[in-house]
Amino acid sequence: MRLHPLATVGSIVAVVLLGAACAGDDPEPASETSAPPTTEPAAGLTGTSWLLTSWDGSNEAVADAALEFGADGELTGSTGCNRIGGRWEGADGELMVTLGPMTQAGCLDPVTSDQERAVVDGLGSAVAYEGGVDILRLLDDDGQVTLVYAPVTQDLAGTSWQATGINNGKGGVETNANTGLATIEFLDDGSVVGTGGCNSFSATWQTDGDMVTISEGAITEMSCGPELDAIDQQFMAALAAATTYTVSGSTLEMRDGSGALQVALTRQS
Repeated sequence: MRLHPLATVGSIVAVVLLGAACAGDDPEPASETSAPPTTEPAAGLTGTSWLLTSWDGSNEAVADAALEFGADGELTGSTGCNRIGGRWEGADGELMVTLGPMTQAGCLDPVTSDQERAVVDGLGSAVAYEGGVDILRLLDDDGQVTLVYAPVTQDLAGTSWQATGINNGKGGVETNANTGLATIEFLDDGSVVGTGGCNSFSATWQTDGDMVTISEGAITEMSCGPELDAIDQQFMAALAAATTYTVSGSTLEMRDGSGALQVALTRQS
């Protein structure tokens, strides 16, 4: 039987309206290509240590400036000239730093002074960060990168250090006006050189995980007076007794088998 033309048009209209109603009740899911792009979330900062690589966008670091985010919200580090402290809080790319005490040593040159100002300003103005694993970028409220840091490694090769505290052999670690004369440099070829404040020495070194061994080596035999001679002897004894080490920011600590601190040092390069 042949349908009346009006009936045919009505059927078409009904089908169209029914299809529209179904489309409104159960919309098709958006295609994957239309979804907004996602970015990898920033890694957590708790317990991480960093060394400054550049500041104000392009200036390379001229002196070691460290940053360490403590698990208790404590922030410690340095500007490359002075030690800094404070508090921090943040996660998921957000960051707020409250600077606290800072030493007042004079910086050696204008560029180091400029870096110090950039570090202090960059930390104080930080509202966000990027990275947190292989790189750390601090951003201000305009979204501009102010400070860029690289993670601290435990590798000693190619580093040099200056003593800030030396075990006196009586169960205590002392610091005095002569402590900083004691230095040590870990060379890439497995040798180590340095001075105890009076005499120069050379030896070999090796690490395995957090274990460290500095062998007995050669040392000059000058006498520089009771005070410097004592630093010499204490430094050599502390290095020989050390069995473990930890690098944290710009600080190196070496301890004996019982966990007693033998020597604390600050990074020079």
